[in-house]
Amino acid sequence: MNKYFYRLKTEHGFISPYILFVITLLIIIVYHQLHLYTLNQEIVVKQLEQYRIQTMYRSAIHTIHITEEIEFNKTMPLPNGNISINYVATEANKTIYSIQIITKEGSQIEKIYHLYSP
Repeated sequence: MNKYFYRLKTEHGFISPYILFVITLLIIIVYHQLHLYTLNQEIVVKQLEQYRIQTMYRSAIHTIHITEEIEFNKTMPLPNGNISINYVATEANKTIYSIQIITKEGSQIEKIYHLYSP
């Protein structure tokens, strides 16, 4: 029994907790970086979808400005989705249109646009 305790006293095992701490720290850092990477991918996908919606909205506004008639309803199929422009009302010096945008990915937005006339 004495020999067993003697062997434990001569062993130098104090480096093991430090190594375990460093390995745990590295695992936490790697997990955190992977999580940030996946979140950034989701953000990029959502930003691209927002750019598509804004581009389609600007296209709808351009269509409203170049159209000669005031009261019109129009549906435009585009490569990124569909735009629906509907006449709502005419007030004193403005015309109100409803613009509905549906993208191929399933995002949908509806905005009201006021066209002021001089």
